[in-house]
Amino acid sequence: PVVDVTWFEAAVYAYLHGGMLPTEWQWEYAARAIPGKTVLRDYATPSHRLTKGEAHFGATSPHDVYDRRYPSLPSGLRHMTGNVSEWMQKWMEQYHTRPLIDPTGPGTGTKKGIRGGSWRNTGTDRLPLLRADFPMAEIPVVWSNTIGFRVAAPVRSGDE
Repeated sequence: PVVDVTWFEAAVYAYLHGGMLPTEWQWEYAARAIPGKTVLRDYATPSHRLTKGEAHFGATSPHDVYDRRYPSLPSGLRHMTGNVSEWMQKWMEQYHTRPLIDPTGPGTGTKKGIRGGSWRNTGTDRLPLLRADFPMAEIPVVWSNTIGFRVAAPVRSGDE
């Protein structure tokens, strides 16, 4: 995956390629939803559990995004738990004060959301960061080899 990019660089890349960075709600829905079920995944893995066979964490570097050792979700998405944390579109906010379905987020802030945990997370105190519902944040000008991004594509007419 692409790492060592600021939030601004990731957002520009997404825009220039016809997409956007996902909102936290979009990312969490993609990571947690199970088609046809009301239960949600704790981890974005096929088994819903945190296992070394399904997520890349506690390691010395990220894996290639196409590394087939880690299975994809039924949607085809892969590496949403571990590998690299991912920049989110919006400024970070506390959910308990906003609507829970795709909150608009504050207009300004100091930190952008990140999700998914990274290859570096290890130890019992760091493993909660790998949960699909665990919000994290970082200042948008930081470069890190633990933070990357994915591009969310807009819904096209007829795809709804």
